[in-house]
Amino acid sequence: MKKLLLFSFVVLMLVFSASTVFAATDSIHLIVSNDASFEYERSFSQDTSICIGAGFAGVVSYGGNSISGFSVSAGMKKYVEFNGIEPQEQQGFYLGGFIGMGFITMKNSTETANVTALTVSGIGGYKHIFNNNICLDGGLGLGLGYMSSDSSVSEDFKTNMWALGLGLRLAVGYSW
Repeated sequence: MKKLLLFSFVVLMLVFSASTVFAATDSIHLIVSNDASFEYERSFSQDTSICIGAGFAGVVSYGGNSISGFSVSAGMKKYVEFNGIEPQEQQGFYLGGFIGMGFITMKNSTETANVTALTVSGIGGYKHIFNNNICLDGGLGLGLGYMSSDSSVSEDFKTNMWALGLGLRLAVGYSW
C-alpha cells in the first residue's frame, strides 16, 4: 500500500507561459494516467512570470484499494539566455521553482485515510509560442515532498514519509 501511495504522491507532486497570459494542461498526464493538471501563467516582467496550478487525480483502483486526490501549486519561472539564445517575452528556455500542497484519499473495504502532502520542486524547460498563439512547453523537474496521513487510521494506512521524484512535462496551451 505504501508503494502505491508513494507512486500516487509523486504523480500529484509533479503536477504540477506566454506573451502576457498562458493557460496549459500537461498532455502526458492526460495520455498515460487517469489525472490532469492545469497551469495559469501571467507575465510579471519581461523575463519573469508567476504561475498557479491545480491537478486532479481520478480514482485509481489497485487490489481492492482506491486512491484519488487533487493538488494546488504556485511558483515562478525565469526565462534565461541559453547557448546564446536570448529569451523572448515569456518564451524560450526557463528555470522555475514551485511549492504545492496535495490532498489524497485512500480507501479499502474497511477504512478511509486522508493524506496531506507538501512539496517543493524545480523545473527547467523550453516554451515555444506559435503564430496562432498555441504553445508547447516541455521540461524536466525534480521535486521533494513530505506526506502525512490522519492519525485515526490503522497502521496499514498510517504514513509519514519523504519522497523525491523526477517529472517530465509536456504541456499544450494557449497564449493571449
